[in-house]
Amino acid sequence: MLNNFLKYSYRQLIKKTGKIKIYLIFYFNGLITLTYCMKDIFIRPWFKLIWTCALLLLSVGHGGANEGLAQVSLRLSIYQNSQKNTFLNKLYSSRNYNPIFVTQKNQGRVSALLRALEGSNYHGIPSELYGLQKLYGDIEKLKSESELGILEIEFAKKFILYVKHMKTGVLDPKVINMRLIERASLESDNQVPTQLDLKLKKVNLMEIFMKFLITNPFQHLASLQPKTDDYKALIREKIRLEKILLVGGWGELVNAEILKPGESGEEVTKLRNRLIRMGYLKKTYSPIYDSKLKLAIKKFQDAHGLQSDGIAGKITIAEINIPPSERLKLIIASLERRRWLSKPYEGKYLVVNIPEFKLKIVNKGKTIYQSRVVVGKSSPSTFTPEFSNKLEFLVINPSWYVPKSIVIEEYLPDIREDINASSELFFTDNNGKFISRELINFDKFSDEDFPYGMKQPPSINNPLGQVKFMLPNIHNIYLHDSPSKELFLEEERAFSHGCVRVHEPFKLAYEILKDNIEDPDFVLKYLLKNTKEFKLTLKDDIPVHIVYLTAWSEGRGNVSYRKDIYGRDFEIYQSLENIKQTLMIEKLIEKSYF
Repeated sequence: MLNNFLKYSYRQLIKKTGKIKIYLIFYFNGLITLTYCMKDIFIRPWFKLIWTCALLLLSVGHGGANEGLAQVSLRLSIYQNSQKNTFLNKLYSSRNYNPIFVTQKNQGRVSALLRALEGSNYHGIPSELYGLQKLYGDIEKLKSESELGILEIEFAKKFILYVKHMKTGVLDPKVINMRLIERASLESDNQVPTQLDLKLKKVNLMEIFMKFLITNPFQHLASLQPKTDDYKALIREKIRLEKILLVGGWGELVNAEILKPGESGEEVTKLRNRLIRMGYLKKTYSPIYDSKLKLAIKKFQDAHGLQSDGIAGKITIAEINIPPSERLKLIIASLERRRWLSKPYEGKYLVVNIPEFKLKIVNKGKTIYQSRVVVGKSSPSTFTPEFSNKLEFLVINPSWYVPKSIVIEEYLPDIREDINASSELFFTDNNGKFISRELINFDKFSDEDFPYGMKQPPSINNPLGQVKFMLPNIHNIYLHDSPSKELFLEEERAFSHGCVRVHEPFKLAYEILKDNIEDPDFVLKYLLKNTKEFKLTLKDDIPVHIVYLTAWSEGRGNVSYRKDIYGRDFEIYQSLENIKQTLMIEKLIEKSYF
């Protein structure tokens, strides 16, 4: 089809129409161009006119008359249809309005582009976005060089759209953030903070287009996808899940509360079969819960953030029974997230993955330290936001300045009933000066008008513990120690008011300080013995990334999954599905009524 329409553009048109009609096309297009040039005649009275005439003469003089006239008509059409788009006008003017796609010699570019657009579903990008059916219909209906010029611009627009999708994602994170806030606000009476604060990679569109013109078009379009091993692993997992769905999924559900090593029976067989299909166990037919099955269970538990004991308990079985269709949703949402931030993190950095409940220090791609963390509760007003910033300093023996929302919701009601409640906390005025409780008339002020702050001095029982890791940001989120050590033993650790609590804060402090000060172990021990608050400024700031990944791969291993605890990936997946449905409805309406 493609080759036929390209041949038609330059040869069949002349044969079918004849010279007289060609001259009429020439006259008509010249008239249109002249009219366009005259619209701003008072600005540049003769420049465009002279340029257009010269273009016509040069084109006619080059090669055969018929072929020259067809080329002129095409270039004029490109000129006219590119004017409304600043980038396209700049691109094509640099090429003297010669086509990039709709010529026989450039059919490889069109083939590469169409293949990329048709294969966008491979990346979890709905191919419906590109209007391919309409595009093919336009190709079939081509009747003139003017229409061919319109098609050229359409190809260029599709190329730009594909580049945008691969480099910065289909969805706008700002729009998704607003939807998340709107949804969360319906679930909460309190103000819902920003949930996504992402800096998208800037794309040099002209550079990408220029490379497309001089390189293998198939290879160039393939190179636009994120280049991380993680992204490639997610693509492989997507393909695997889609194949599994075609053959009926993982198999029968496991109907048991708990299954242990040594047991046998139908439910053990079901458990074994599901793990085989998932890829955690080689094909075997034993009905017994043997050592191989136990090892497979441990692998599954590790990949899903569960207690790795090799016993298929209630929580483990519930995760095993999740269908591949639900895992696929997380993969598609995760691929979109990777396109938002297609540039991988570099150098040494600290990353907190909220659904994983884990903190890591990564240096040159290798994890050199990790710790369990507690993140914000699964309540909209306490969600931990996603953002990037830099760790600038540590506070040893920190004071806790209680957020006003916590003062109003958790402390004031009790203190109004008993003035001695929460006696470890002190009231302060706007200048931070201590105010005795006996001097405050609590009944005089409403919750909203309450003018005093609350502060807890340094202590072992301070909610911030003994170390605070500061990364100044608009969200007022930081990392800190916690006296509630028992919470770190839980598998799902969403208990904070939004900040990130670190299980092993002193080890983390040592890892951070060892490149900034001499003998960090001695300094930490000395300062911790003292109850005074002390600030340690870092010589080199450390990038901190607080992310939300429900599916990921480290290296070339299996994909790990976590629960979508805040429903953020559900919003991404649903938004992509809504695009599909909207486009399908539009197609149905067009087909039915037009």
